Amino acid sequence: MVWIRNILIALIVVVLGVGPTPLNAEQGGPCLHGQLGTEYRVVRADLIKAGNSPLDQTNKPGRWCFSNEEKCSKYPEISACANSDQNPCRFEWRSKRGRRFFVVTTGENVEHLLVRNIECE
Repeated sequence: MVWIRNILIALIVVVLGVGPTPLNAEQGGPCLHGQLGTEYRVVRADLIKAGNSPLDQTNKPGRWCFSNEEKCSKYPEISACANSDQNPCRFEWRSKRGRRFFVVTTGENVEHLLVRNIECE
């Protein structure tokens, strides 16, 4: 049902012209406030600035970067990428409070990955 919520958020943004919600780790953390539809590189910088840490997955057994080595080289926090139409990738993070969370993106171009979802464990 998460995808229904994401579609509704996207519709609200388009119809009402409402911009993305800024990340605010102090008000519940990145899992409650995200920048859906924003480029991952922008969200990544915001997450780091807010005190969160990308979790390096480079040597993790089972890391899946099927035909996505460029993405996996640029972003060591990628734990998996699918080889499908939208090429979704999952990035692992730790909040400044120690909570693990994931950022899911879509897009083929490593420079223009769009945040689709932010999930807490």
